[in-house]
Amino acid sequence: MVDLEQESRDAVPLGPPVDRFLCLLRVHVHAPGLSAARSGIRVDRRSGDGRRRHARDPLQFWLLLMAFVLAIIYLGFRRGTLLEWLPLAVVVAITPSVVSQIFKAYADIPTALFLALGVLLLGEWLAKRDPKNLAVSVLFLAAAACTKNEGLVAAVIVLAVAAIVAFATAGRREMRPLLVAGAAFGGAILPWRLWLSAHGIQGDISVRKGLEPSYLSHRTGRIWPSVESLYEQVARGGWLYVVPIATSLALVCLLIRARRSIAAFYLASGMLAFAALVWVYWISPTTPISAFLSSSAYRVVAILAALSFAAILQLSVPSRDG
Repeated sequence: MVDLEQESRDAVPLGPPVDRFLCLLRVHVHAPGLSAARSGIRVDRRSGDGRRRHARDPLQFWLLLMAFVLAIIYLGFRRGTLLEWLPLAVVVAITPSVVSQIFKAYADIPTALFLALGVLLLGEWLAKRDPKNLAVSVLFLAAAACTKNEGLVAAVIVLAVAAIVAFATAGRREMRPLLVAGAAFGGAILPWRLWLSAHGIQGDISVRKGLEPSYLSHRTGRIWPSVESLYEQVARGGWLYVVPIATSLALVCLLIRARRSIAAFYLASGMLAFAALVWVYWISPTTPISAFLSSSAYRVVAILAALSFAAILQLSVPSRDG
């Protein structure tokens, strides 16, 4: 079992480019149940280098957040909704949970930023079938998938839901671009997954066990605490209530014919992502579940916030780019 407290004390945030690369080579894939502490290279605490490194680590995360805001502004400009999207993009940069986790150099926020852009572009493709949106979406979804396992799960979910929505609304003629996108996504993440496998880097969660009814039946007591903890996190003001707002907006948009399919895409993706997180906590061997949830639930809900932010952007303001 992972020593959560010791992992948290010994791990330091990501450092200079070389250190970040070395970290990627040794990090345990950072999903719920694989490690409750943030990924990071270990340094000699006595040398004092970790302290200097920590002082400048948040800069790269702030730069990534600034790039995200600029990307949203650019997409809003292309879409003809710059004035409406600009304040929403700025709000992300001042969201309490985002700011606090950036200072701690957790990988959850970069994952969420990549995921939000990928999902938003995928939603735009569903609405307008612009192949450029789909191509760039795959890049960002692959980035999220290679950053943390939550990103991988969320990326697979949104691609699968997008395929179902595309088939339901346009039939088989729209399946070919998504099949190509799925293949490109798999090719993009394959080298990293092969490297992990070749070097024996794996977590303590067994997907095979997670599908065994007998194993699941003996661990049902972990379901409700997981649901309750995740719900409490998304319902708190730290994420500016983005998940409840997005859920309400999507439900309303289900009543609007022009936005029904996109609303269904976001609702289904969000519900499946939430269920996936609960399932991971359910099958994880880490005990006690209360300590595991308290050390990780507030971070992993970042993927739900990412999906919700993308939903609010796309559903709240119709495109005016023709």
